[in-house]
Amino acid sequence: MTALSQPITIDPNNVSAPAMGELLPKGKYAAKVAGAEEKTSQKGNNYLEVEFILENSRHIWHRFNLWNPNNTAREISQKEFNKLGGICGVSGQVTDTDQILGREVLLDVGIEAGTAGYPDKNVVKDFLSPTKANNAPPRAPANEAVTPPATSTAPWS
Repeated sequence: MTALSQPITIDPNNVSAPAMGELLPKGKYAAKVAGAEEKTSQKGNNYLEVEFILENSRHIWHRFNLWNPNNTAREISQKEFNKLGGICGVSGQVTDTDQILGREVLLDVGIEAGTAGYPDKNVVKDFLSPTKANNAPPRAPANEAVTPPATSTAPWS
């Protein structure tokens, strides 16, 4: 335990990011590739799950079905991964996920309706070049307010 030199006041009504589990408003968010792992689905199909850390310190994951037996799913994922790779400055064969880690990207984040008893969730709708960012915070629905972060620097800066 460390004694603080000065007390810190905590005001739960003054926060900069939604609470964990709370949906982010639809919008574009600056992010960095924080992790990537090859996983196996319940059906036994391998996929690549990429983790992004957003400018507000929240995390979002995207699954690339690069090895899916369904041709359509595989083609869609390959095009998405090609786009992400191009934005990250990577081309040719990717043999290690380290090739994309730490790269900056702008994510177009949406909300997908929950099914089978699962709640709604945030999803990556598109990958954009970070130079397309307009530095404006994402817009909240008309009935919600978004408090911008206290600082304009990203946590990874």
